[in-house]
Amino acid sequence: MNQAAPIEHGGYSIFLSDLEKNREEILHSWKKNLPHLPEARYPWIYEKNPYGPAACWLAKYAAQDKVVGATALFPRKFLSRGKPLMAGIAGDFGVDQEHRGFGPALSLQRAAVSACKETGFEVLYGIPTGQSEPALLRAGYKIVGHMIRMTKLIRSDDYLKRRIGWGNLPKAFLGPVNLAIRLLSKESYRTLRQECLLRPISVFDERFDRFWERVSGRYSLIGERKSRYLNWRFIQCPHKNYSVFALTRKETDEILGYVCAYVAGNRIHVADL
Repeated sequence: MNQAAPIEHGGYSIFLSDLEKNREEILHSWKKNLPHLPEARYPWIYEKNPYGPAACWLAKYAAQDKVVGATALFPRKFLSRGKPLMAGIAGDFGVDQEHRGFGPALSLQRAAVSACKETGFEVLYGIPTGQSEPALLRAGYKIVGHMIRMTKLIRSDDYLKRRIGWGNLPKAFLGPVNLAIRLLSKESYRTLRQECLLRPISVFDERFDRFWERVSGRYSLIGERKSRYLNWRFIQCPHKNYSVFALTRKETDEILGYVCAYVAGNRIHVADL
């Protein structure tokens, strides 16, 4: 990746980082602006991505010679109507609070967008927070859709406590409610076909590559899901403990489907299906 000359704007210097030399400055930006990100995530997502290293831009405040913001693009391979497409996922965007009204946020995003060809990306996309969305829109991003969060209630305990406001609901009350949820859930009456097995797995092997080749043609646009990517994304992830279940055919051990999920508090989040 070519190291372009820094962009000087309004007392700030915007430049493409060296992932080794600028590691501590990037981590320092995390601690100030993205404190929920663990340090162990850095080598995994910035250096070991199977599609290549991340591209990370830093904003340095010239008067104090210190980094005050950062943004990154992470490579992700797609198939668009059967043809490969390299995308950059916009993420890890943060600017020190005392510098948010002085322009480095927009300058960072514009630098990333303008370097799209040099960094090898054909398209950029992201899922911004409310705070970062204005800067991305001003840098040239367009809204193409909205994400919907879907939730299925499995047990009523915490939900009813929040809704009703009672500290301790009696078990005699919760028991029948939880039973009703089970009785009304369609999956309570579904069983696997005799020729199928559903079991946990600890690694994505070559069977998943064959599965990908079979199903990928059904989609006009889909992120590649070969075993190399799936192992990196879910098995090797250092900060989330994913559970993976595979649906297979008994006789041939052929993969028919899979699901990846993780537990956070009292919720199960489905990450891939």
